[in-house]
Amino acid sequence: MIREMLLEDYEEVKELFYEVHNLHLENRPDIYKDGNPLPLKYFEELLNDKENLNYVYILDNKVVGVLTSDIKTTLDNYIIKTRKICFIESLGVKENYQHQGIGRKLYEHLKNEVKSKNIDAIELNVWGFNENAIKFYKSLGMNIKNIKYEDTNL
Repeated sequence: MIREMLLEDYEEVKELFYEVHNLHLENRPDIYKDGNPLPLKYFEELLNDKENLNYVYILDNKVVGVLTSDIKTTLDNYIIKTRKICFIESLGVKENYQHQGIGRKLYEHLKNEVKSKNIDAIELNVWGFNENAIKFYKSLGMNIKNIKYEDTNL
């Protein structure tokens, strides 16, 4: 079952954020540091911001999937058009529940919600090392918008 995220979900959502954070920490210790990836104050801000769309997937009476997103409007300038974007900040499924369609259901739920809000696109960032996520997003029909390169051999 998918429903809006509630304050009472904090501990379970934080657990899931730790799983995702540990993956990032393991693969990019040059960028990420050990710590709480979801402080209570930030979680409360997510819930209180009316531009955020936050959902949890409940299975076996526990949170096993989470999607947080933010509606953003790009600024119009002399070469860029104004666009309304739903930016996925986080989409994660507990490791033991992956490959059961939960992430896809959360994404489809979001997609259905934003269709009525004059949204131009759904966007997200994914780390280049996260091949499973890249494969998953492609399976949803998402396309590469841009690619960011780095050189850390300085």
